[in-house]
Amino acid sequence: MKSIVFIFGITFLGLNVFGQYSTTEILKFNSKILNQERVLKISVPSDYNEFPNRKYKVVYLFDAQSESLYNFAKQTLSYLENINFYVDPVIFVGIVTKNRQFEFLPKNKTNLPLKDYWAQVKLGGADSLALCLKNEILPFINEKYRTNGYTIGVGHSLGASFVTYSMFMFPEIFNAGVAVSPNFYYDDEQFLTIFKNEIGKNILKDKFLYVCYGQGDKLEDRFKPSSIKFSNLLSKTNTPNFHYKVQNIDNNSHSTTPLEGFFKGLVFVNQPMTIQGDIETKYLESKTLNYVSFLKNYFASQSKTTGLNLPTIGDINHLAYNCFNYDKKENAIKIMDWAISMYPDDSNLFDSMGEFQNSIGNKEQANKYYEQGLKIIEAQKTLLQENIYQDKTNWFKSKIAETK
Repeated sequence: MKSIVFIFGITFLGLNVFGQYSTTEILKFNSKILNQERVLKISVPSDYNEFPNRKYKVVYLFDAQSESLYNFAKQTLSYLENINFYVDPVIFVGIVTKNRQFEFLPKNKTNLPLKDYWAQVKLGGADSLALCLKNEILPFINEKYRTNGYTIGVGHSLGASFVTYSMFMFPEIFNAGVAVSPNFYYDDEQFLTIFKNEIGKNILKDKFLYVCYGQGDKLEDRFKPSSIKFSNLLSKTNTPNFHYKVQNIDNNSHSTTPLEGFFKGLVFVNQPMTIQGDIETKYLESKTLNYVSFLKNYFASQSKTTGLNLPTIGDINHLAYNCFNYDKKENAIKIMDWAISMYPDDSNLFDSMGEFQNSIGNKEQANKYYEQGLKIIEAQKTLLQENIYQDKTNWFKSKIAETK
């Protein structure tokens, strides 16, 4: 940790709380690679401090110097976490950009960019920003926060170009990308030449990429043909376990494509990590299908697809409660048994199981699970804030007294 502190001089400032996320922290650091002070905006799930055993995916948003873009993306994630389509909470990191043309674009090889950017604009810093991410920002975030190693890059316009470029040229940075209205037109379609040269190397194996573009205004109409060529390029790849979608969205303004594109992109990259609502309903309504067996087989397959341990704690708890509320209490208890076997140090799962058992009149079993939950909280005392520790301890003690 000391080496990271040496690199990063940290300043924290409070911003407004949005949805299910904490107050945003503003982190200032001195990048040795970029040779300048840079700024990150970081928001963690609102219950991050309550569950010290949980680890999270990280979403990196580019162009976070736009407060409205940052807050919109943050609210989109919050909304997705609170609808029937389950999306796990993430650690949300905004990359504040000082010079978009320099940081998001590789060095130009022709004079064509000078028609789009005034001659004084410096281009060609994409590799430096990627190295800053790889060697400075990601290691710092992974050390300071409880991450699970899965990263998603999100960008619009030149930020989208950079996200896609990074997935090809620095594949160790992002597991998934959301690229809204990317500029692949740049420098006589230099990006497409790069992608064509790299795509046969299996660098996109086990990755997810969502790209969308609009139509009807100057920039969207300029970028659209290159995005279509990119889609054709991807259609010819036989990279194993690479999942992508290139989509023309019904949006006729370059400045508003993120409103639709961020939402659809985040849904696309998260779909393989959970179960679709219609499938869940089908099994919940069936009197013959073995739902628990289906879930175990499904998530075993999706764990291989994504490289994550699925289902996550939040998702499996969500699935069990859906069963319970559907009056399939036996299945709910089986799912919770499975959950506890996967995550034996999560106190919330023992609380849920205690509730299930108590609701069917099995107070002795409920008491056992509440006792186990309390032991977990006591073991995690040094990891919990004092008020959280006291609240959780009091809660479990009250449930233990209730079920004795």
